[in-house]
Amino acid sequence: MRFLIREHQSIRSAIESKGLPYRDFSFIKKHGRLNIRFRKEEPVFTFFRKTQTLLDEQNQWVKKTTYHLQLTEPEGPYDDWQEVLTRFKAWLAMVSKNGDSNVIS
Repeated sequence: MRFLIREHQSIRSAIESKGLPYRDFSFIKKHGRLNIRFRKEEPVFTFFRKTQTLLDEQNQWVKKTTYHLQLTEPEGPYDDWQEVLTRFKAWLAMVSKNGDSNVIS
């Protein structure tokens, strides 16, 4: 799976809007999935995009893209990138709270 520019930009924007340093995140592709990790925190935010060509009611071929997530349990499919982004922002809030306890003052 390729990490699309618009996906990368929206992920980066979400990270920066939380006031988190982008360099504290790692992006690792593994088995066709993109794994996003904050420092060494768990859980890792994982997603992949699946595109299928299906027949619609008029017997026309239509491309359909769905997103699948994995946090602690598999989630999805979601038809819209914004749904993925909403869940990513919730994940960011969770790991940034956990990560605050690991910061040395």
